[in-house]
Amino acid sequence: MATKHQSKLRRVMRVAPEQLEEHLKRQQRPIYLLSGSESFLLEESADKIRRTLLKDQDVEHKRFNDTTAGIWVELQSEAQHFSLFSSKQLIELKLSKFAASDMKQLVALLESDRSDITFILIAAQLSKQNQQAAWFKLVEQKGVIVTHWPLTGYAFTKWVSTRAKQRGLTLNEQELRLLTYKTEGNCLAASQEIEQLYWFYQDAPQNIPIASLTNQSQFTVFDLCEAALQQQSARIVKIVSCLKESESAAEQLIVWSLSQTLHALLRACHAQESSQRQILTQAGIRNSNSQVLYLKLLKQPTPTRWAKLLSVLSTADRQFKSGENAGFWQNILKISLNLTKSYTHNPTFCI
Repeated sequence: MATKHQSKLRRVMRVAPEQLEEHLKRQQRPIYLLSGSESFLLEESADKIRRTLLKDQDVEHKRFNDTTAGIWVELQSEAQHFSLFSSKQLIELKLSKFAASDMKQLVALLESDRSDITFILIAAQLSKQNQQAAWFKLVEQKGVIVTHWPLTGYAFTKWVSTRAKQRGLTLNEQELRLLTYKTEGNCLAASQEIEQLYWFYQDAPQNIPIASLTNQSQFTVFDLCEAALQQQSARIVKIVSCLKESESAAEQLIVWSLSQTLHALLRACHAQESSQRQILTQAGIRNSNSQVLYLKLLKQPTPTRWAKLLSVLSTADRQFKSGENAGFWQNILKISLNLTKSYTHNPTFCI
């Protein structure tokens, strides 16, 4: 029974980054281990802990790095002596070496059971060997582990959307997709973009012009996908023509946008009809009107069609990278028109 209880306790003490603030309101633990490859998210979590603990004026905050010579002697001294200037201490330690001798020192430090000291341990993504070490198991028993996984796909889009809402900004689906594309999974870059939008449009946070995120030609890229989903063949031809003549056509954004659309259709077409809306939502398509357009296309009994179009898109991407502009634009037009019902009925254009 004791073993089960301990196992349950360990699970409870693993806190997701987005739940850390709520956890800190309820309780504080003597050790916090923050790990992961996204340095911006690590710093944000560390800052939440700092702000919570440093609200108490009687806390002395010290930072250390395990690469500094003589660091373990200094840390042991901190753990053995009470501060002259405050009744509590917040000790922050960045770990990167994980040498066996250093980890023995860390275990001794964490076993000190000083109720007046809180440790924040910060490390990159931990290996399986790290997680089986004595120091890690000690953290599991006494502290809180906050793991920061890389944010990709829907997880990153959700993070950007939440971040914008926290700053009082309302981004529509198109603006959100463009912002996630521009920042490419980089949380720091996305945060900086959102801050700029906040300061420029804080008086009208619900009326952010798309031009503030990008230039007009990139906005037309999303018009291209919209026209294809709405079966507007003539409009598709016009948009592709305008993009082709533009000085900043953003070819990579065109490929990315069509790829997102086709991958969403491909995933949804293999699912049961009752699950298709959920899959579209997970793909970042949350607007109900947009989902209706996708669902109309999914009623067509051609599941291999989307895979074939992705193959053509891959060819177009290679053509762009090798400078074959004429072939690139021809394939972009072919893909966009193949998304329309009327185009597939014309044997001259079908793939």
